[in-house]
Amino acid sequence: MYQLFAEKNSAIYNQADKFLMVPDLMNYLLCGSISTEITNASTTQLLNVHTRDWDWQLIDKLGIKRQIFPAINKPKQQMGVITGHGQLDGIKVISVGSHDTASAVAGTPLSTQKDSAYISSGTWSLVGLELDKPVTDKTAMDFNITNEMGVEDRIRFIKNVAGMWLLEESLDYWAAKGEKYTAAQLAAEAALLPRGAVIDANDRRFEKPGAMPERIAALCQESNQAVPTTPAEYARCIFDSLADAYVKVIAQLELAAGRKINSINIVGGGSANKLLNQLTANATGKTVYAGPVEATVLGNIITQMQAEGVIKSLEQGREIIKDSFSQEVFKPA
Repeated sequence: MYQLFAEKNSAIYNQADKFLMVPDLMNYLLCGSISTEITNASTTQLLNVHTRDWDWQLIDKLGIKRQIFPAINKPKQQMGVITGHGQLDGIKVISVGSHDTASAVAGTPLSTQKDSAYISSGTWSLVGLELDKPVTDKTAMDFNITNEMGVEDRIRFIKNVAGMWLLEESLDYWAAKGEKYTAAQLAAEAALLPRGAVIDANDRRFEKPGAMPERIAALCQESNQAVPTTPAEYARCIFDSLADAYVKVIAQLELAAGRKINSINIVGGGSANKLLNQLTANATGKTVYAGPVEATVLGNIITQMQAEGVIKSLEQGREIIKDSFSQEVFKPA
């Protein structure tokens, strides 16, 4: 939304016939299809989650020309066949959840009892619930929870939380000083330490890259806590702070959605962090199921399997994933 609004008086905007998001551009280059996939469109702030179409009223208020918006497509639609790419020609192009988190959620073996949350854990942590209908009331707005589209018209009721970004930036900071560590190394060392200082992992000062340990130290000082003195202590602070952030967001999701959560599925690269998984279970008091790491890829695959009639439903695909990949279980301690 902001980019289109900022560009609306530019020469390139005036020349534009259609705007395509990156996944849709790939489809266009492969098969000539001009449309926008709904899960990615829902992150633009220009999609009405109730009508599942572009929010024409908002678009008109912003003064953005309607004609640049392509038709909306949904996962499982065949967009065409590859054309003009040699030996690849003739291969079907199937629309999937083109927003990576949409495919990750599709590839998460959530409880069929609708009592589980998910955390797509990577550089950022996306904490959410899968709903049948959007929740757009004041409670959701006050908690800054978004309604994004998922596969099969599901709603990703979701909130962003700082994730491995804090540790990644810290590793870069230490590496620049000649101190090289790995995330796995520090997690192993942090597991041997007691809980120490805890800070607000979502503090705005953490949004920009840079000297993350210095910012963490500043927050510790501001809250009269002991400042970590070793990289392992900083890592422990980060992991405990993330777990506490998850507690807060899960409680907000439960309240806003009116749903009781009994378990949490953690997927993505961060799901391999056993310490954070256990700390999350301990802090939330909920059972944590870790994995699969490659949930985004798996969600993409089972969507294509549905499109081809190999499986009948998203739930069947999730059962296949659950049976094919081992999940580690972390009980609250």
